[in-house]
Amino acid sequence: MFDPNKTQDLRPLLGNYIVLKMPDKEIFAFFAHARTGSIQVRCGDEVRLGQRLAEVGHSGNSTAPHLHFHLMDSPNILEAKGLPCSFREYEAHRNGVWTKVVAGIPGKREFIRCAE
Repeated sequence: MFDPNKTQDLRPLLGNYIVLKMPDKEIFAFFAHARTGSIQVRCGDEVRLGQRLAEVGHSGNSTAPHLHFHLMDSPNILEAKGLPCSFREYEAHRNGVWTKVVAGIPGKREFIRCAE
């Protein structure tokens, strides 16, 4: 079992992860479980909209490839509070079908994917 009091190395739990600070705001974007060796950004890099950060994987405590993403108010994952996140467009899996959503906030534990 993970004990945050015994270690600050979160990789066994989160795998390969990235924390991005949003410009001019105290908002941090968190991405976890990236495929080993796929992270393409480094500390201090300026990231552009649409830039590839990493590949989806299942590093850390994960049983299948997926992306864990959330916004938070601090770069410290152990102390941060989650923040709501709105997307311009995505698809949500509802009642067994993928449904397009525009300018929405996904529901708690809702499965979503990029709309193309």
